[in-house]
Amino acid sequence: MNRYSENEIESAKRLSQEIGVDELKINKFRCDMGKELQFDNDEQFKNVSRWLPINESLSYYDYAKKRKKKIRNCRWLWMQSSINWNGSVSPCCAVWHEKYDFGNIRDKSFKMIWNSAEYREARKISRKKDIKSTDNICSICYTNKSII
Repeated sequence: MNRYSENEIESAKRLSQEIGVDELKINKFRCDMGKELQFDNDEQFKNVSRWLPINESLSYYDYAKKRKKKIRNCRWLWMQSSINWNGSVSPCCAVWHEKYDFGNIRDKSFKMIWNSAEYREARKISRKKDIKSTDNICSICYTNKSII
């Protein structure tokens, strides 16, 4: 939901009832996921400010502080993964660049990738036990305080 579509919420609710939709969920607006982990919170806010809904409750951002309302802890590294169309395995749904992938299921089993050095390093970073400047996307995310 963004500034240019928030005025359509009531129409969407009515239409969903008319056509028998089981559940309509209006997601909160957040930073461009392709860049979200690359930006710190100030940069994220600048990146999205012109798109932010007028109604702040429809956004992940605190408009007065010009930053995210809450920085979430990452649970992806223990519970989920993203396998892309080409078989590449990303540590989370916000990672879009192949250079940050942790492997490819065409080359290795998912179990091997899940237990790989890249995943183990990412989990250490997420637990804040081994934070060092690396090319691991989780290190970049943590340094930017984007999600973890």
